[in-house]
Amino acid sequence: MAGDLQIDEIAEGIKDDIPLYEADTHEISILIPEDLQAGDTIHIITEITSDDPIPLKRYARTILTVT
Repeated sequence: MAGDLQIDEIAEGIKDDIPLYEADTHEISILIPEDLQAGDTIHIITEITSDDPIPLKRYARTILTVT
């Protein structure tokens, strides 16, 4: 499987690149930017593509809230 990660603050239109570790496994790790404050949200939109002869794609959104 191949994966892609986009980090985007939708409300302000600010896009920030966050390092993605071990993207070719079933689990990933990210480093959260230090300048975030309690209550800020990070929207993670993932795109996964299968390795099948006819590739299938799946999208998922995860919203993280800084505490």
